[in-house]
Amino acid sequence: MLSCIALSSCKKQNTADIKIDGVWTNQYPNPTVQINISNLGAWVRLQGHGFSGLRAIYCNGVTTSFSAANVTDNNIIFAIPAVLPTGGDIADTTVRNTIRIVTKNGEAVYNHFVFRDVNRIPAINGVSATMPFPGDMVVVSGKNFKNTTKVEMPGSLAVSIAAKTDTTIAFTVPAGVDMNKSGAISLTIDGTVYSTPPYMYYREGIFMETTTDAQVPQTGGTGYTTLSGANVAAATKLANNPQNVIAIPAAAKDIAVGTGNDDKNNTGFLRFQMVKALQKVIDNSANQIAATTQMNNLGIQFELYMNQPWTSGVISYRMNISNGGANSFTTNNFGWWAGLSTASYNFNNQWQTVTIPLSYFKATSGGLPLGTLQSYITDNASVNSGVAFVNYYQNLPSKALSKFQLFMANFRIVPMVTNINNN
Repeated sequence: MLSCIALSSCKKQNTADIKIDGVWTNQYPNPTVQINISNLGAWVRLQGHGFSGLRAIYCNGVTTSFSAANVTDNNIIFAIPAVLPTGGDIADTTVRNTIRIVTKNGEAVYNHFVFRDVNRIPAINGVSATMPFPGDMVVVSGKNFKNTTKVEMPGSLAVSIAAKTDTTIAFTVPAGVDMNKSGAISLTIDGTVYSTPPYMYYREGIFMETTTDAQVPQTGGTGYTTLSGANVAAATKLANNPQNVIAIPAAAKDIAVGTGNDDKNNTGFLRFQMVKALQKVIDNSANQIAATTQMNNLGIQFELYMNQPWTSGVISYRMNISNGGANSFTTNNFGWWAGLSTASYNFNNQWQTVTIPLSYFKATSGGLPLGTLQSYITDNASVNSGVAFVNYYQNLPSKALSKFQLFMANFRIVPMVTNINNN
């Protein structure tokens, strides 16, 4: 997650000849630089004049200790307190983001200096649905959300918060959403904007909607089918569906517990060349993803729905189906436990999104990271990839499934950072 912090220019309020010109880092051996934001507990230096006779320092209204040995008429060196109110817990909002000094001759205030508690910085970890339909519920997960006052979808579309905890924000997608406009969800928390990657409605990254795409043909696999239009609604029983979906197995059936992590034939699996999928995305001029884009800046997303709560088995995404099987460095296994549930994952009668950062995969068994898209395409020209459902996973309970069928749609490459080509 990237955060976008909006700050106005720093202002000073001074008495007589006392003035704070700026705040600088003072963390030996690092070079000193001027700042307007700092973590709690950090050493900083105030620069200005009239500091002689210093009697008190206040950070966000809280008395801060200092040593007279670190005070001259032009500089004050001190440590920001390790514990400090930084947001909605500041009773007097007029002292928020301020440093105030008091000397024998008067005082000076430095405004718009942000104190950051790393334990309280909001972070967005995921979004439950990134191609939701109007009326769908979207849940943003993360931490330190309790002071969220505003939520926006792409295009600055404000939405009403339906439910809020410190770790989740839920909202209903409004009727006016533009499902063809990609972008980010943004949360305003204590006046600062925090955003997801710009992967909402990222249609420009779609590489597979059906199993009959000539650009990304199936090179094998079994037990799957493509459904379109009215056939999708008939199978899912949902009011809102993608136009095309891939179903595994081809028809709902009973699924026994697998015999191991690679027992995919009992249910079904897709087999295709990921290099052709990546090339299709690169060739789409509508997006910013290029041959030189680092793969660790990207992710794979697809919509997922099951005809029952997910209680057993995993979806195994394999960049190289011939290299090491279900537990290799080219495989990511996504299970029901990823929904933060200890027993099952409920789809709540709507499509959800699976997000797999490409950083989860490695280029070699030695753990080397992936490089650019072009280097991957060059090095893996003949490699087959696959997506399978396996009703087995080591160290986790599995059980037989009755009349089971899952549906996937809109396989796509998406940005996982704001500036995907900033290497």
